[in-house]
Amino acid sequence: MTRKLLRALPLVALAGVLAGCGQGSKSGTATLAPPAGTVLVTVNGEPITSSEVDAYVQLRTHGNKMQLNDKQRHQIAQQLIQVVLAAQSAQKKGLGKSPDVQAQMALQRNLLLASEAVNNYMSTAKVSESKLKQRYQEMSKSQSGEEYKARHILVKKKAEAEKIIKQLNNGADFAKLAKKDSTGPSAKQGGELGWFKPNQMVPAFSAAVAKLKPGEYTKQPVKTQYGWHVIMLEKKRTATPPSYSSMKPALENQEKGKMVQSYLGKLKSQADIEWKVANPASAASPASAMHKGMHTMPAPTTAKSAATH
Repeated sequence: MTRKLLRALPLVALAGVLAGCGQGSKSGTATLAPPAGTVLVTVNGEPITSSEVDAYVQLRTHGNKMQLNDKQRHQIAQQLIQVVLAAQSAQKKGLGKSPDVQAQMALQRNLLLASEAVNNYMSTAKVSESKLKQRYQEMSKSQSGEEYKARHILVKKKAEAEKIIKQLNNGADFAKLAKKDSTGPSAKQGGELGWFKPNQMVPAFSAAVAKLKPGEYTKQPVKTQYGWHVIMLEKKRTATPPSYSSMKPALENQEKGKMVQSYLGKLKSQADIEWKVANPASAASPASAMHKGMHTMPAPTTAKSAATH
């Protein structure tokens, strides 16, 4: 079933058919579904089953299972008749023999089977409460501690930063100077960086901020790899991590994601995989070396990049 055909069958029409599903209204009371695989209608001898109707509804509603009454099941089967007729027309014209169509059908089959394999594995995979609490403790440590709210002015030369500090000493407004003189994108916001933790900024920047009291600015320019900074601390606070109950669903999803990756990794380690073309990942070329280097470098966090702003 192609995406083009799915678009040709209006979602509005399907929504109308499904209106009131499972709500128990007199006109839409759900009835006992026929046994899986029951043939509802044939199209030029090709059967359309109750299972296909259910699968079609799930596909069009992004995985939602719905209880259908007889009238709704019949109406959806009417839509599937159009699908089957179009598919039969494609077969008669030999369109199914196209390499592109063959590849798409093979891919869709593998995607479906892969999804079922993962779902089957995860149906018995459990994440222990102790593991979740351990992950929460680790997360809490990284999210606790001091947080700072600051502005900065970034310039290319030390002399420029010293000039700005002199203007601040004479009562100039920090935000106005940032808008006028800062070379970073945050200049538009008066140098505003928002709230951040010390480990989210480059070391020299964080060290300078930690020495300030709210309302103070650095009396000497601060040098980083991005240039020269003049920094003003606006506020600071002690960060409180979210509660365990609020974080538990997200932590559980993370752990399940790791379990899936472990499951797939095990399958790969047991498989006989033979490349029929050169594997770029094993080529000792400058391009692959650079690509590898990019992955081994620590990824900058949002706040670290904010230091350049």
